[in-house]
Amino acid sequence: MLGKLLQMIAEDEVSMYSSIAHRLNISKGLLERMLDHLKHDGYISQTNNECSGKGCVVSCRTCSVSNVKTTGSGIRTWVLTNKGIKAARTDKK
Repeated sequence: MLGKLLQMIAEDEVSMYSSIAHRLNISKGLLERMLDHLKHDGYISQTNNECSGKGCVVSCRTCSVSNVKTTGSGIRTWVLTNKGIKAARTDKK
C-alpha cells in the first residue's frame, strides 16, 4: 500500500487527505502514519505552505503546487525525493 501511495504522490496533482484516504480505502489517521513513515524512510519530504523551489526535486514549471493559493489554512505538501521517484517507478512496473 505504501507503493501505491508513492505512485499517487508521483502522478497526482494536489489532492485532499480525505480524497487520498478514500481512494486507498483507509482512514485519514492511517494516511498520516503512512506519510510519516515514508518521510522517515526518505521517500518523501514535506515542503512549506509557500512554494520556494528549494529542496524540491521537480522544477517549478512542472510542480502542481506552484499555482495553488493558500490562505494560511495549514496546507501540507509532499514531494518525492530521488529515492521516492525510483521506488514509484519500480512499483509501477
